Amino acid sequence: MGNFQINVKVGTPPIDQILLLSFGQNQDNALGHFIFDKSIIENSNEYYSYYLTQLTLYDMTKSSTADIVSPIIDSPGLYDNTGGYVSGNTVQDIFQIGNVKFNYKFIAAIQENGLPYSYLNGLVTLDRYQDNIFDIMYQQKIIQTRDYMLTSYTSQDKDKNSILNVNLEYDLDQDSKNYKYPSNQMIAGQTFNIKAYGIYLNDQDVTDKIKYRVITFDEPLENTYVKIPIDLYQLINQDPQVYDLLNDQYIFNCPNCQCEEIDLLPSIKVVSQEYVFEITPSMYTNYYLSHTKTERQCTIHLVGVDNTFNFSYQLSLKQKIPIMYQKASNSLKFVGLKTVSHLSMEVFILVISLFSGTALIILIYSMIYFYRKYKFANTEYYRGNRYIKFE
Repeated sequence: MGNFQINVKVGTPPIDQILLLSFGQNQDNALGHFIFDKSIIENSNEYYSYYLTQLTLYDMTKSSTADIVSPIIDSPGLYDNTGGYVSGNTVQDIFQIGNVKFNYKFIAAIQENGLPYSYLNGLVTLDRYQDNIFDIMYQQKIIQTRDYMLTSYTSQDKDKNSILNVNLEYDLDQDSKNYKYPSNQMIAGQTFNIKAYGIYLNDQDVTDKIKYRVITFDEPLENTYVKIPIDLYQLINQDPQVYDLLNDQYIFNCPNCQCEEIDLLPSIKVVSQEYVFEITPSMYTNYYLSHTKTERQCTIHLVGVDNTFNFSYQLSLKQKIPIMYQKASNSLKFVGLKTVSHLSMEVFILVISLFSGTALIILIYSMIYFYRKYKFANTEYYRGNRYIKFE
């Protein structure tokens, strides 16, 4: 589970809370929205008992704006993959992100049962099947649109460890250039998935050989590996040299992942309703240099483990493509990515460039000739019993 954090204020007077931010229908964490309450009384996990004492906890009985909606309930039918869950009251209270305040409903957890992870002060999720913080802001007419846009970048901490950072933009300007990119319709369901209509391996059309043609953006920053459908992965592995490289998962003596072996790795093009996604070796290879600078290798992060494409991590981080989530219209935008219309124009320009001088004139003349002939053929018809032809 990604360890992303969001700083908020909850209640009146406002209490600073650090919440875990989860994306999509995460199989490692299917818990709903909750915040630990100061009245938490039982902990089945000794680590959690100690951990909670280190936090500044929300107190629903001390907040003047807290509306305790329900008696004690379990997190409603939502459990993590270990069976852990929380119990508490459903509470509505003031929630503040930056300068934006709104009414927010959550479980004020007074008991945790077998939670294996550190959830900080609680959890918020951004998924397709339940209202998120942006949906709630929109419903309360605080922002103009439910759409939000995700970008990511890396930084280093004081020990020079790499940190993945996420930036979420909301209350977007619908007149901005970002909205000029087409909206790609999602597949019906509870996850952020779109359909692939064309799949090309090293520029060869293999669409008919791939059974499952789904691209997922549900958990955009969970996978450092590029995932492709297993039947496509098996097709790639028919090449013995590629098979050896993918199974070794690394290449020694390949400075900055620029060497002959890299040229053997596959390039994949996936065409959706509106966009063209290109999976090149640069998206799934990483150069590793040890601290002692004695170990140099290029690691390969391409796997075939399920029935979907998942490359949103690399699309966001390596290609710097912002992903706009549009729940209201059940669609996604990929700002700056090549569109299908651009691909069509490139093909047209390529065809035209093959013709020069006389060849192009002959082509144009032939088109005019066939157009006139076609025109005459299509203006012949009968009126009553009389045959009429326009020339």
